[in-house]
Amino acid sequence: GAHTSTLSLEDLRKRNDDPSKRDSSSKHYQNDNGSYTAVVASGPVHYDVNGSWVDINTKINTASNGIYAYSNTSNMMESYFGVNAQAGIMSKTTEGEVKEFISPAMYWETNGQASAKLNATASPASVSGNTLQYHDIYPAVTAKYTVLNGKRKLVYVIESAVQNSLTAPAGADYLVFEEKLELPTGWNHKTTAKGIMVNDRSGKAIYLYENPFSNEAGHEYLYEDNTVMEGIQSENFLTIKIKVKTEWLLAAGRSYPIMVDPAATVYPDNAEFWTVQMNSAGAGGTGSPAAGRASTGTWYRGAILFNTASIPVATVNSAQIALTTGNVAGTFSTEYPVGITQSKYAIVNWADDFTQLYDYVTNPANTTGDYVMITNAGIIGATNTYSIGTQGALDVASKLGSADSFFCVTLRQGWTGGAAVDRYVVYNDHTYGTTAPQLIVNYTATGEGCRPSHSYGNCAAIGDCDYVGISNVQFNTLNSTSGYANVPIGYSSFTNTTTVTLTNSYNLGVKYQDGGSPVNQGLVAAWIDWNNDKVFTANEYIGTSGLLNNNQVHTFNVTVPQTATLGQATLRVRSVFSDETLTAADACSAKDYGETEDYKITIQTNLGVAENALNTIAVFPNPTTGVVTIQSQNAVKSVAVFNLLGQKVMDVKGATVDLSSYPAGGYILSVETANSQVFTTKVIRK
Repeated sequence: GAHTSTLSLEDLRKRNDDPSKRDSSSKHYQNDNGSYTAVVASGPVHYDVNGSWVDINTKINTASNGIYAYSNTSNMMESYFGVNAQAGIMSKTTEGEVKEFISPAMYWETNGQASAKLNATASPASVSGNTLQYHDIYPAVTAKYTVLNGKRKLVYVIESAVQNSLTAPAGADYLVFEEKLELPTGWNHKTTAKGIMVNDRSGKAIYLYENPFSNEAGHEYLYEDNTVMEGIQSENFLTIKIKVKTEWLLAAGRSYPIMVDPAATVYPDNAEFWTVQMNSAGAGGTGSPAAGRASTGTWYRGAILFNTASIPVATVNSAQIALTTGNVAGTFSTEYPVGITQSKYAIVNWADDFTQLYDYVTNPANTTGDYVMITNAGIIGATNTYSIGTQGALDVASKLGSADSFFCVTLRQGWTGGAAVDRYVVYNDHTYGTTAPQLIVNYTATGEGCRPSHSYGNCAAIGDCDYVGISNVQFNTLNSTSGYANVPIGYSSFTNTTTVTLTNSYNLGVKYQDGGSPVNQGLVAAWIDWNNDKVFTANEYIGTSGLLNNNQVHTFNVTVPQTATLGQATLRVRSVFSDETLTAADACSAKDYGETEDYKITIQTNLGVAENALNTIAVFPNPTTGVVTIQSQNAVKSVAVFNLLGQKVMDVKGATVDLSSYPAGGYILSVETANSQVFTTKVIRK
């Protein structure tokens, strides 16, 4: 039901959302005043069931499916777990089934050679909520599975010094955890900067086995460069090795338990890198965003993206971000704060190089500043909600209306230098459902049409922009010079305007710009929504240029149709890279590189004809206090009345027009006579 727009996140969730507005990551709640509040998670909260978005449930239930005794099926992928550790597990999507945890083993590796190999015991499964554990599959080692939204995490929990029960040979390089996967026929794997990608026979990425990391007790969820992964495929079997560096593992003073943390994410092209952690040592990956410094001297940063595609073009009345603390150490204050910070670039497109990402977040040139400074990180498990202010609301609004819309913030510590002590906060990542980072947007839809998107805007990489842009648009008296739109979605709406007249012709000049060396050629195209119905149809397509070089102008000839609706209309111009196309159907489509610019223009009748009409029709009294009568040599069939902004205010049949309920000012009467002639004249309402 409807509710006020000031409810807390907890109270909002007690209400019924509007299912028709859902997507994989958002719910929308209607407010009493007609506005909506969208709660957008940084990852999935729904999964698709026959075209409907249904709440994900991560609980592991008892199931009877052959050798699999437990399952979770209310998720983006189905997970099946064996009754014991030797029975394996299975992941299932519509594309196929992958059998995992086949022949698990642990051993030391020295110069590429395995030694002291142990096979996993048949430890029975122990289930609680969304976790399933196989205890003591190796001495002092438990395999712990956690089902999250669109993700299944496997943690090898090392309860005590493993070398006490499995002696490490001299010079050992790694402690290795190994398992085999059986893939469907034709599937293969690819090692990427993010981890091992498993693709189906069509090449679609189905699973990502993420780069692992290991933590000692107290440093949970912090990425460290101490664990590597290796994949070897033979026919349908993929062997995955999680290799913990012994120089880290066997170092004196390690705090137990130690967690070795690989994870599998389904459909990674859609779900990966919506929360990111990176550090000054160059490590990072998908996962819990963090900010601060560890006692090791390593600094941590984070980034969070929210998919805002379900929110239409709107006025954003307020915007908040809710974060749930996963781990925290040290004390925060006005001297030692954490900032939720504006991000000029949408890092999801460039999230492979974590050293680069860390440098990006720490570079003040890449942000306009902090939305809010957090001086109390709260306790583990607590959710805190932070307003990102007027500027944050405006920034969110600029990211709405496109199928590829998203909003990005980064996390940074608000201090430098000082002693290397543990002072950091780590937040839940995008797979934690209702306790993942949340963007809470109170919005009022404007009714505007679509906004197209450009996945990379005018940028080839972070800080490497100035490509495939539009530098100038001229149309009648409109003359707009602009820089690059830069970041995705590459959309800008300008206030520059002009007025054009029915049946008149005008030149529309669009200047292409590109700072590449050599220049990246591109195309420009234009549309005008002549009937102002917020939809660009084929007869509103002006045309597309040929290939253009830097600073080259393409000129379109535009004739205003006699049938155009008087009043406001949208002029849209787009640029794309030379390897893409712009057709009549591309006013709203997603492209890779380039930008889109919108302008509001006004369409008016030919007032020059109106003066000639004075010899043919007469209006009296003029000026008037209300009712006017029109006399003509031919009978008056109908009259359309427009204000001086070109907005139609009334249609009447016959020769009498009553303006008594309209404000004082000038009006334009478009008079159609019985012989289908149309005359235009002016009247003044006193």
